[in-house]
Amino acid sequence: MELLWQALAALLILASLFEVPRIAYAVASSGARRAYRACSGGRVDLTVVVPARLEPLTLIKGLVYNVAGQRCRPRELIIVWDYPGEGFERVAREAWRLGDRLGLEVRMVLKPWRGRGKASVLNYAARLARGRILLFIDVDDRLASPCALCEAYRAALEHGAAQLGVVGVAYLHRLQGPPAVAIHAGFKAVHVGRVRLGAQPLLVGSGLAVDRRLLLREPFDEEAIVEDVDLAVRLGARGVKPKVLPGLLAMAGAPGYRAFRRQQSRWSRGVGGVLRRRWRLLLGMGLRGLELGYLLASYALDAPAALIAALYAVLAALGAAPVWPLTVYALTLYAQTIAVTPLTMDAPVARRARNSAAAGAMAAVLQPVLLVNWLRGFAGREGVFEVTPRRISERERPGRLETIYALLAGAPGLLLLAKGFVVEGLALASYLAALAYLHVRLPMLSGRRRHPRGPSRRRA
Repeated sequence: MELLWQALAALLILASLFEVPRIAYAVASSGARRAYRACSGGRVDLTVVVPARLEPLTLIKGLVYNVAGQRCRPRELIIVWDYPGEGFERVAREAWRLGDRLGLEVRMVLKPWRGRGKASVLNYAARLARGRILLFIDVDDRLASPCALCEAYRAALEHGAAQLGVVGVAYLHRLQGPPAVAIHAGFKAVHVGRVRLGAQPLLVGSGLAVDRRLLLREPFDEEAIVEDVDLAVRLGARGVKPKVLPGLLAMAGAPGYRAFRRQQSRWSRGVGGVLRRRWRLLLGMGLRGLELGYLLASYALDAPAALIAALYAVLAALGAAPVWPLTVYALTLYAQTIAVTPLTMDAPVARRARNSAAAGAMAAVLQPVLLVNWLRGFAGREGVFEVTPRRISERERPGRLETIYALLAGAPGLLLLAKGFVVEGLALASYLAALAYLHVRLPMLSGRRRHPRGPSRRRA
């Protein structure tokens, strides 16, 4: 028994140490402010690339208006239609008419083959583009500043690549509020905070500006699930350090809990696959590569740490192990929560406190989903929880895996509370509180179609 608790205590201390970089990311990103030069306007040698797949015409028109309103006018806007034969002619005709009226050259391109993912669309567009700098934007995202193209062009020329940071996440349904807060806070911590500490930046497909010649040498990997993260690793191995420009992109929110779970499942499986395929490049990058490798592996750390803490809590409640390792772990979790909370409080959403609480609860109960998909991605296998309806159902709730995990991780916390260990018990019992909150809150939000004060992405 003594050997068991000593091994679990060592793992708990190690898990606590793994949380320290996350706390540093959150602290470094707090108080970040935009500081950009004034843009005078004019034309720039930049091509805006928009991948589209059966997208509504209203979204495409909105993006054309958004790009045309920039002070720096791009050389061209290329919309790559990734679904041959379905609505292409009608969308192309309307896009061309709108571009002519706004004085913007719009090229509507039909990709001649189906499948092979978004990376093939981006590579195809890169070969067709005429601009020196390419800016990739999803059709439902918007440039949040009239100087966004100017800043992206200057930064990509100077650094080889640039990533537009998220200023907010637009949503149309009340259930999208918590994912919007989670995406906003996650981008600030992982992108802005890490960059301020000197780490190698990660890339997001939407809002990425890159030198066309560099991309032709290092194209998107069409076998990768998260082609943007894979490109970030390969650019880092080449010595390219993209510049992050915070607050220049408004992204579309994930529609509901189940679709957010699908998005996070795909992302965690993708980063596991990148780590499996690019670990040699990461080792060759030195300390920057090790830190980036830690970040890619962090998706698989939370769930094992919580389960180890739960097992150790049972031993501590029975008097078979000292409590101090659990105290260290609990204090680390509290410190991370305190560091992340300011990042959620400036998210541009209505009812910010409630949405922040729901976002934190989602982050807790989704830990086993991330672990399962990360392991499957690292093993090169297909993921789970990725084929869920994109439409919001009337009564969305956490799934069975999330419920079982929260019960296993949270029940020992009640034992600790009964024994009088409040600090340690609350840290674990929070999983039960998160599960109960989501089971009550999500069905309440699912039935409400629109918040009266919520922003609309059509206005972004």
